[in-house]
Amino acid sequence: MTFNLSEHIYNFRGTITFLDYFFYVLAEYSSIFFILSFSIVIGVEVFKNKGLAFKVLSYCFVILSTFITNQILRRLVQRERPFVVNQFDSLIEHSASYSFPSNHAAMSFIVALTIYRLNPKIGKYFLFLAGFVSLSRVYVGVHYPSDIIAGALLALAIFKLFELFLLQHKKSQLGGGFND
Repeated sequence: MTFNLSEHIYNFRGTITFLDYFFYVLAEYSSIFFILSFSIVIGVEVFKNKGLAFKVLSYCFVILSTFITNQILRRLVQRERPFVVNQFDSLIEHSASYSFPSNHAAMSFIVALTIYRLNPKIGKYFLFLAGFVSLSRVYVGVHYPSDIIAGALLALAIFKLFELFLLQHKKSQLGGGFND
């Protein structure tokens, strides 16, 4: 199923120039956008509420943990990228490093979830964008659909585990909830 879907997406590329360009830009530049946006949102939220410092540091740790866990899983699974296995050209320059789970999907979703938790009004747009970033990685030929699904689920699982842990920790330390 995964190979067939990837093959269909690969065969579709080149039929609509706008889509090729759109997904190329997302695949190439989304990391920069997410880092800058995250920094701006964090800065604004901390400026508005000085009490968010612990929460922000905690979420930065969640983001770092997601990246590290993703790298460990890649080395364990060692799944080759679709353009390597199926011998086609990807739309972006990319090394033949391992693809599972997708680091772009994991990182864009963990950042989007963090922004959503800090500011739901703009966070919902980042969650939507994270989905498009993930799709772009399949479209340009550097990931299988299961790579991006695994990356998104990894981000969600780590996010929920840390929120549960931090909620319990904060309750035990301060007698209140993490969302207070």
